[in-house]
This record gives sequence, structure tokens and C-alpha cells, in this order.
Amino acid sequence: MFARKNIDIQLGSRFVKADDKSQTVWRVEALWTATDGLPHARLNAGPTRSDLRTVAIAALSDRKAWLPLGTTEQSAQ
Repeated sequence: MFARKNIDIQLGSRFVKADDKSQTVWRVEALWTATDGLPHARLNAGPTRSDLRTVAIAALSDRKAWLPLGTTEQSAQ
């Protein structure tokens, strides 16, 4: 009932924050397992360091927080 739908998160995957009225697009530029053993993603929304975020994959998979847009490769087709 409350199971999350598995989202395939890979390099190039794109997301927007669910509550972001400006609809800033964040792109996954790195994936790794942190020292706590949980997988994380580094997201980039632009050319500066202030446009970077680190997000746990579990949080990125939560559609109440993040909405997937696909990958940059899919949008180029």
C-alpha cells in the first residue's frame, strides 16, 4: 500500500523538486555509497558550486519530494 515505486536513478537522470514553483531541473552527475552505507546522488542544476546538492537515493525516490523527468539521453531523442 505504501510501497514506493522503484525509480531507475542513473547518471544523467533529471529531477525537479515537487514543491519548486520555478521547476529547476536537477541532473544526477555522481552516484556513490556514503560512509553510512546509504546510496547518494550529487545533483547539479547549473554551472556554479551553489547549484549542487547531495541527496540520498531514498529521498530522491520519494515522489512527494522529487519528480523524475527521465535522463538527458532520453530527452535528446
